[in-house]
Amino acid sequence: MDPIRVLVVDDEPIMATVTTLYLEERGGCACEVCTSAQEALNVLESTTFDIIVSDYQMPGMDGIAFLKAVRARPEYIPFILFTGRGREEVIIEALNNGADFYLQKGVDPESQFAELAHKIRHAVKRRRSEEALAASESLKRIILDNVTENVVFQDADCRIVWANKAAHYSAGGLGEDLTGQYCYEVWQKRSQPCEACPVLEAIETGEPRAALTRVPGGGEWIMRATPVRDAQGTIIGAVKTGLELTALKAIESERLQSKERLDLAIEAANLAVWDWYPAERRVFYDDAYASMLGYAPDELELRDGTFAHMVHPEDLPPAQRAIHEHFEGKKPYAKAEFRMRCRDGTWKWIYACGRVVERDEDGAPVRMVGAHQDISGRKIPEAQIVASRDLAFGLAGASSLDEAFGLCIAYAMDVSGMDCGSLFLYNEESGDVKLAHAIGVSDAFVQKETRNKPCPELIQQTLRGGAWFPALADLGDCLQLLLEEEGISAVAILPILFEGMPIGLITIASRTQDAIPDGCRKPLEAMVAEMGSAIARIHAREALKKSNESLKSANHVLNLLSSVTRHDILNQVGALQAYLALLEEERLENSSAREFCGRMKEITDTIRRQITFTGDYQHMGEKDPEWQHVEWLVKRAADTIRLNGMQLDIATGPLEIYADPMLEKAFCNLLENAVIHGQCTSRISVSFCEDDGCSLLVVEDDGVGVPESMKQHIFEKGVGTHTGYGLFLVREILEITGLAIREAGGEGAGARFEICLPEGRWRTRSASP
Repeated sequence: MDPIRVLVVDDEPIMATVTTLYLEERGGCACEVCTSAQEALNVLESTTFDIIVSDYQMPGMDGIAFLKAVRARPEYIPFILFTGRGREEVIIEALNNGADFYLQKGVDPESQFAELAHKIRHAVKRRRSEEALAASESLKRIILDNVTENVVFQDADCRIVWANKAAHYSAGGLGEDLTGQYCYEVWQKRSQPCEACPVLEAIETGEPRAALTRVPGGGEWIMRATPVRDAQGTIIGAVKTGLELTALKAIESERLQSKERLDLAIEAANLAVWDWYPAERRVFYDDAYASMLGYAPDELELRDGTFAHMVHPEDLPPAQRAIHEHFEGKKPYAKAEFRMRCRDGTWKWIYACGRVVERDEDGAPVRMVGAHQDISGRKIPEAQIVASRDLAFGLAGASSLDEAFGLCIAYAMDVSGMDCGSLFLYNEESGDVKLAHAIGVSDAFVQKETRNKPCPELIQQTLRGGAWFPALADLGDCLQLLLEEEGISAVAILPILFEGMPIGLITIASRTQDAIPDGCRKPLEAMVAEMGSAIARIHAREALKKSNESLKSANHVLNLLSSVTRHDILNQVGALQAYLALLEEERLENSSAREFCGRMKEITDTIRRQITFTGDYQHMGEKDPEWQHVEWLVKRAADTIRLNGMQLDIATGPLEIYADPMLEKAFCNLLENAVIHGQCTSRISVSFCEDDGCSLLVVEDDGVGVPESMKQHIFEKGVGTHTGYGLFLVREILEITGLAIREAGGEGAGARFEICLPEGRWRTRSASP
């Protein structure tokens, strides 16, 4: 317990010192000494004490005057007058002015200081008890005044002794003092007690009583009265509480309206609410939670008190990590996006947000509440866009038809949520389709499909060229049996076309879903529409590779002959240039002759450049690809072109790409495209970025851009307003090493050429020019 803080006031230093020593060593006090009453009053302005022990006779202000000054202060401090003056009138005056005790000096020191310590403890204890009682009474009053029900204490004659604020308000306001009035006068506006008054019955019977009463104005109240007894058990009155049913009904109506508004908001936001008790392995959920996944409320299966087994295996670890980080206090909420399996086997994207609302004494989570929201409408289109883009880049970098077939099936499965698929090629001569690639099916299925006669329904659907989402019974007995043996319950058949002609079809299927989701059908059709040209191009590339070996020796002979011929022509052109130079030195007097001579020189220079140009492109695809430093390639290309003051920004760093040695020519054509076709181009930039796992080399300008109607044709041969071969040659040079290019700018916002760099075709390494 803290020591009692004592202010000792005495003008005799020796007496003050002795008093302090005794009280601190034996009385458990902490003393501070003042030698005058005025000094003590100054100390009281900044320091609090539990009690004051003061002498009576002091210069300036005696003990009685000091006592009066202390009692004039707002706070009450116990006061003991400790003096050698023992006159009766001094004692009476001290007690009349509020002294707690009077103690005379001069008797036996041991007994007088023991008595002083006793009176100090007694006075402080009494004061602290009074303060605690006052605080308790104040707290009780505060509590009762904050109760919304009427609380009234009435004596045995039913007169009001005390009423809380709610009772005053119901009686007309805080301005009216209800003490001494009868309750029936105040609330019922009558002169006699009410029939079946619960207060009178409680006082008469000694038992609690309740009654329903009406007050003027139409309000209904429930009145409860409880008898109050004194220490001897005598009933001295009753405490009455009153609750207005009208207000209670209004509160209940408002509660129901608020619940209805909340339910409507939850429904409109497509939310499902859950209440989870992790330690007890229990979870409660509303009906919307079950219906969101296609279940009836009693059909959902819990495992270890959670629905974790319904979450997609790829999405479960990050979702669990978000929950654990919240449990550990690292995050204010647990938030995650994941897929959950529905009753029909399909997957839905769910956004989950929850918060721990109760923890045990060790901080472990006891209860967590939250909500799930179906975000498939946002996530599925995003995934479909990413899958379509990745498929385009993947097909551009595919090194073989088999790899391309696998990519087509995999991306179709990803978009639709199916678990298996196959790709068939159409043979125009025989009119049959043949299995070319399969994913997710058994070897037995592949063997049977390869061995069996092609299904006529598949062939007809391929020729018709439309997407087909049939029931298994529509596929014919043979194919239906084959699919059922594989456990397949839903299938989609999508023809692959090139230039309007069928080249094959892709099938995707599921062992868990009953049908292909409607939201996936159009994206699937759009994706398959892109596959035809890509497969045809890869097929042509493979055919070209096969023919390259047989043509290699012939090309070598032709290139040698072309080189010899070009060498001879260049020699003749050189001789012609020499004769023209000699002719100019003759100082021809005829102006027409001089003009003709100059034109002949220009024509001769053009012939030399064109022959040299044919020599450059003659070896396209002939030499082996090599690693090339992009920044220096672009700078060398820019040195050969008149940029007409345009700013060229290169931000590729140490990037190198594996490409045909003609790559510099490709950059020349891209830069020339910006100069010639940009019209108002002032800046050209070359940069490198990685977007969603795809590495891009970007060449863009701030010119007029490419019209939307031209975007699909600008890489075709003969398209353009200049030679018609620039961008065509760019694509051909890049495709030699599996690089793809597309134009992704906006019309009016400049051209943007994106070169997709497959893994293994680029690296970062410093290089010198």
